[in-house]
Amino acid sequence: ASWLWTLGIGMGVSCIGLSLYYRIPILTAWSTPGAALLIATLGNFTLAEAIGAFVISSLLITLCGISGWFDRLMKHIPAPLAAAMLAGVLLRFGLDLFKVAPQDPLLLGTLLLAFLLGRHLWPRYTMVLVLGVGMLICSVRGDLQMGTLHWQLASPLWTWPAFSLDALFGIALPLFIVTMTSQNMAGIAILRAHGYQPSTSSLISLTGLTGLLLAPFGGYAFNLAAITAAICMGKEVDPDTKRRWPAAVWAGCFYLLTGCFGATVAALFSAFPAALVTCVAGLAL
Repeated sequence: ASWLWTLGIGMGVSCIGLSLYYRIPILTAWSTPGAALLIATLGNFTLAEAIGAFVISSLLITLCGISGWFDRLMKHIPAPLAAAMLAGVLLRFGLDLFKVAPQDPLLLGTLLLAFLLGRHLWPRYTMVLVLGVGMLICSVRGDLQMGTLHWQLASPLWTWPAFSLDALFGIALPLFIVTMTSQNMAGIAILRAHGYQPSTSSLISLTGLTGLLLAPFGGYAFNLAAITAAICMGKEVDPDTKRRWPAAVWAGCFYLLTGCFGATVAALFSAFPAALVTCVAGLAL
């Protein structure tokens, strides 16, 4: 719960602050490949060593931003390649949508119909409609396990970091590399693919600094978002690219709620059938 609190608060504050300052939709996120890395490696280390590795990784990200080398690298990536990076990130989610067909064709078919109807009649609220219809179907069938769901505020828990060479090479450096290449590079590419040209060095420095401050509470990596950023930059938000930044501010507000109710959010997703989560994610992306 402390980790979710930290990630939600860190992402919420950075999304709101950066979007208000630059007046463009800037979303931050936790590192998804970083999470996969931690699942595979954290069992070999103490919690204090892991926290120490988070501090080192965030420090390296901050130094990358301050030095400006990442900004120089991104200037040489052409726009078509940036668009291809976005497509590569999103493709798997779209394909996973149709894996639901053999096990629950009724749910998939109904949600596809709701999606097409929403795109035609209420494009901005399509996913609200899809989620509502999906929850209604699962509720009628008794698939929602809401009985164990309780509203509960999360609270931060400080852990003093410990530093070791094993954690440096086993967690910190791999986490730094995957966050920079798989997340920050994709995040900058998506911003530029939508016509936004913010100061790359400043963004990377600020996300790294956020991680540096919140690492002792479990904030393992903060970076520029790719997947959620694409949602907040589309034409459905606003035809005028200069008026899309409030979407990122609202996303930050919801991240704050996610952080405050971290334990409840985890229980909520556990209450949803896996097929519903897969369908909603696939259609949204």
